Amino acid sequence: MSSKANLLKLTDTCSDTTGYSLKYNALKQWLAKNNLTQREVAETIGLSACKLKKKLWDKEAFSREQIKALLTILPAHEAFDIIYFPTIDDKRKTYIAVFGEYSWEEYCGRVRRNKKCK
Repeated sequence: MSSKANLLKLTDTCSDTTGYSLKYNALKQWLAKNNLTQREVAETIGLSACKLKKKLWDKEAFSREQIKALLTILPAHEAFDIIYFPTIDDKRKTYIAVFGEYSWEEYCGRVRRNKKCK
């Protein structure tokens, strides 16, 4: 099973019933890097551009269906920098389930700004 498929599966089995919020600045950087607009993302996940912007600014949770739709255009590795996980333990468990333990150690080495990585 591909890592993206694993990530999609995990959105179904996650204990969080309210969904996930997205990191606004990280999403904007990814959009710029990939020449996409908020409008295109909004259409992909079934929202108006205004509603997407409001959800991002207000840090509202996106539903599992919206996250799944986002993952159709967002690579799984990059999703971990854009999806807000409530705790580092949630992020670690999800990352290991998708990519494996060794990859988590590699990710921590790449993301040194987060001192609670391990």
